[in-house]
Amino acid sequence: AEARIMRLATRDALTGLPNRAALMDRLRQGIRAAQRAGTVLGVLFLDLDRFKWINDTLGHDVGDAMLQAMAQRLSAAVRDSDTVARLGGDEFAFVLPGLNRAEDAEAIAAKLIAAVLHPIALRGHTLHVGGSSGVAVFPHQGHNEDALLRHADLAMYHAKELGGNQYQVFSEHMNARAVERMTIETELRVAIEEDQFALHYQPQLRLADQALSGMEALVRWNHPRLGLLGPARFIALAEDS
Repeated sequence: AEARIMRLATRDALTGLPNRAALMDRLRQGIRAAQRAGTVLGVLFLDLDRFKWINDTLGHDVGDAMLQAMAQRLSAAVRDSDTVARLGGDEFAFVLPGLNRAEDAEAIAAKLIAAVLHPIALRGHTLHVGGSSGVAVFPHQGHNEDALLRHADLAMYHAKELGGNQYQVFSEHMNARAVERMTIETELRVAIEEDQFALHYQPQLRLADQALSGMEALVRWNHPRLGLLGPARFIALAEDS
């Protein structure tokens, strides 16, 4: 009974992989070992692209079977000393101890993306998903577990923004982007209440004779601090939030 309770406390029920609590413990141990040995430790986040489509079209049973198969595949793609954890949904995290250089973590991230892209035959279906991965390395991109996990997560979302099927290594500008995103999302809600949006009309001309054939309406944001903002700065964020 005690062994079962311990397993439930440290393992993901669906895949059997370590859960977030176990990941944090392994990460703390890995950081201490890297400090003693003067080695590098890598932290990777990996999110499956297009997984929601499988759940929505084929059902959650197939989605769960896909996650179990992917957990086995990802575990086989790394070393026995590495930790593969499932954080929930279609998000996996990796702790890579004892690396000689930061580039080794990037090589593993590329290997994991290639493993994800390989199709999976499951219950009469050949399923294709992609992967987006973020990389943070101790001590270069964080000196504690919270910073490393946060930075790997930010890098992963940057990889998704760039189209997926790739990895990105954390850099400080990603932090700035995240802060700007949070600020604009907060200010968007105020902008609606204070009627800061305006429509600008742009004519459409026929190339053949330059005759006016119509017009399109484009929203602009009269931001009190940043001036007039075009839709590229805020429409995608408005849709997400």
